[in-house]
Amino acid sequence: MVEVGIHIFMAVYGLSVFMETPQHLRKGRRRYIIISFLITTLRALTGSLDMAWHFQQLFTATSTIEYYQLMMKNWRVWYRILSDVSMNVVVLIGEALLVYRCWIICVGYRWVAILPACTCVAAFVSLATLWRDTDQAASSTPAATASQLLTVSTNIIVTSLIIFHLIRARRNLAKILPLTETARLYTGVVAILIESAFPLCVLGIIAAAFEQSQDTAPATLGFTVSFYLFTGLFYSFCRKNLNSKPYYPAHPNSSVIGRDPLPQKGKEYPSIDKSPNSRAALSLVDALRTVTYKEGGRYTVIVIWSWQQAKKTDIIRLTYA
Repeated sequence: MVEVGIHIFMAVYGLSVFMETPQHLRKGRRRYIIISFLITTLRALTGSLDMAWHFQQLFTATSTIEYYQLMMKNWRVWYRILSDVSMNVVVLIGEALLVYRCWIICVGYRWVAILPACTCVAAFVSLATLWRDTDQAASSTPAATASQLLTVSTNIIVTSLIIFHLIRARRNLAKILPLTETARLYTGVVAILIESAFPLCVLGIIAAAFEQSQDTAPATLGFTVSFYLFTGLFYSFCRKNLNSKPYYPAHPNSSVIGRDPLPQKGKEYPSIDKSPNSRAALSLVDALRTVTYKEGGRYTVIVIWSWQQAKKTDIIRLTYA
């Protein structure tokens, strides 16, 4: 339930920030607010059903042996199955958002998202473990192990593709403009991506190893505690990893690299040709630089400007076929 509280706090905090954001900056973000509350609801449902299931065993059992027998007997009750379904739906939503993030960022070669999309769909086979026999409830299954490893693979593939894209874009900009601010921005984004994916990958591999060795390893107290500890942490990071996604606009022909505020609608902003008349149209702009280069059969225009009052630098990338 501590994890549920964290989800509730993050969902409510995200909603409060969204409500304080100007109307013209909310475009494309409403869907993430809805998804965050959906994930919070499903996680609360999973936690509540699990607590009810464990409480029933603890309230009825008079010994540890009887508790184990009741657990095996009630393994296939409806609220236990509903809890597993809810948990797997949350994991599927997280994996789908990862693939969507990869599809949005990799402009020009979105076909690379096919492989993580396949591993994302294949990981959902963990639902097959819901229909195993009651006598095998505590035994390992290849489907559960494969699901965990495929989830780890999806995170590794998506994170690697995004990091490769960001590093290549940073190098392209470094060749033509000495952008120290942009270099720090790219480094920060890469660090966030690695920090969010690394714990999940390590815990996923360990949890898969414990899952596969249930039938062969000795049933000691240490093994049992370690199994539930690493499995619980793995699925917790699967859900918490959803909150580490950077924001990118939903426009298919453009993307924004930098920090808010974005240019406001209705104002006359300088054009990319840097003409004197257009540059004088906005007094807030301290410096404007543009760079055009060709990448993957597409022409990309980089527009860099600094805001005097906000003391921020915005970098807008427009890609044309």
